[in-house]
Amino acid sequence: MRTLFSALLSIYLLAGCGGKKGNGKSTAESEAPVAPPVIVPTVVLSAPTTVTADDCSAVTVNLEDGNSNLLPVSGTTSIKLIGAGASGAFYSAPNCTAAISSIAVPEGDTSATVYYRKTSAGAVTLRASTAGFKPASLVVTISVGATQKLVFTTGATAITAGLPNRACINYRVTAQDVVNGVTPIKGTPLVVNFSDGGAGGAFYSNSTCTNTTIPSMAVDASTLDVYYNIPSSSPGNTITISASSSLPVSVTTRSVTISSGQGQKLTMTGATVGTVSSCLKYTILAVDESNARQTSSSPVIPVQLSNTSDGNFYSNSACTTGPITSVNIAANGNTATVYFKKTTTGTASLSAIDGSANLTAASVNTNISSGIAESIVFSAGAPSQSYGACGNFTIQARDENNQASMISGTPEIIDLIDGSDGVFYQGSGCLGSPITSTQIAVGANSVLISYSKPTVGSVTLNASGSGMFTASRNFALSVGAPASKLAFIGSATPLVETCTQYRVQAQNSGSVATNVTAIKSVVLDSDMSEGAFFSDASCNVQISAININANANTATFYVYSTTSELATFTATTSGLTAASLDVSF
Repeated sequence: MRTLFSALLSIYLLAGCGGKKGNGKSTAESEAPVAPPVIVPTVVLSAPTTVTADDCSAVTVNLEDGNSNLLPVSGTTSIKLIGAGASGAFYSAPNCTAAISSIAVPEGDTSATVYYRKTSAGAVTLRASTAGFKPASLVVTISVGATQKLVFTTGATAITAGLPNRACINYRVTAQDVVNGVTPIKGTPLVVNFSDGGAGGAFYSNSTCTNTTIPSMAVDASTLDVYYNIPSSSPGNTITISASSSLPVSVTTRSVTISSGQGQKLTMTGATVGTVSSCLKYTILAVDESNARQTSSSPVIPVQLSNTSDGNFYSNSACTTGPITSVNIAANGNTATVYFKKTTTGTASLSAIDGSANLTAASVNTNISSGIAESIVFSAGAPSQSYGACGNFTIQARDENNQASMISGTPEIIDLIDGSDGVFYQGSGCLGSPITSTQIAVGANSVLISYSKPTVGSVTLNASGSGMFTASRNFALSVGAPASKLAFIGSATPLVETCTQYRVQAQNSGSVATNVTAIKSVVLDSDMSEGAFFSDASCNVQISAININANANTATFYVYSTTSELATFTATTSGLTAASLDVSF
């Protein structure tokens, strides 16, 4: 009996004495209520995480209740699809032909299937979202496909026949998959056979076209270089060169037009203007019917030289060896160089004539001016610079034919005026004491000065000659504050699930858009929980940085977020103050 009583007493005490604890309070009174966890419905993506380029892969979009249970929707629900990446897209059917950007889950259903294909290798983050659900993301890696073919990726389509060491043309074949992605050779080296269809040429492994042994494309390599020569060909002849292998697509071809390489005419190129007593260079070429240099075997070509003036030809660049009246193009060669000097002003017509009467003659006209300075110009210098910066400028003396002309006798004094608060300096870099005049020395044709302006505004630089001639030249210079900061341009209230355009801009201290002098890589960052930056207006290609190009001030990007939230965008780059923008989706 006592044992039973003891047992009942223990049960009573363990039960809390009728709902009371030792402190006399009930359990409900002593413990605070615990809120149930918030369960957020979720979109879930299911797909292979590694696929091959150009494969059409199924992607399942599930709607779940937050506890991994499928959740039927109460009405038709549209799921937004983003993140396909460059050369990638979502599709509605397993043949991957009809691209889509969203998919509908019918009322009462819990999932939908879409398809994804990308034709280049790389990793992408696929995203799916809809209102009221936590969005989904899935990283998928796209690898290159199996090697399917060879393709000629470099090599001329118009070549010249002739001697191997003069007409040795490089061609490259590249291993590719079905969507033209470059693929390495695996397993064993790939034997590649080259042919020109019996046109009479040959393929070589070296750039002088002497070694006819062609190696295989090595394991892990994706390219093979060969060289081609055809000794002779009829003018305008077209041939087909090919590379064949054991790949599924066994042959690749390239159509090539061949000029004869046999000299048909002479050409003469060189200066069309010059000054009295200057030594001007001219190149004489023997070319074929396509104006390609002669490459075939040929005898010496004796070239007769003439001109319609009192000038003379010479064989050296100082115009001291001569005068000469002829020059030879060497056997199996195609070029000769001569020089011309005229001691008076006027026009001269120069001619080169084949002494063997086999090639058509060539001629060129040149206008010889006095070389006596009669004007000055700003021949070099930027049209704009930032305030406080230093710009270098060249002032040059010119003759009546606008040719650079040396000063003789006495130096040419040049007065410098800007009508502003800027300062001129001798030489580059704005160093030393300020100057108000400079000079072009005897025997020179130009002088280098530099200029700086401490305030913003437009200014006209004026240089006036005051020596043997009087001339002036105005040079408009726009002086502005340099870029000192970044700024965002775009909405502070972008819409959820909308691809919204923004710009990041380089500005000066006055908040005026200002070009940068060199490319600026701008890093983009934010505290968005379910958003990202993109480079395209469809918000498919995700980015984390963008470039402001040299001599530009703005770069454009896009933002997409799948949830309502407050976020801050930041943009940073070297040398400029960072920008930030608070937004509310």
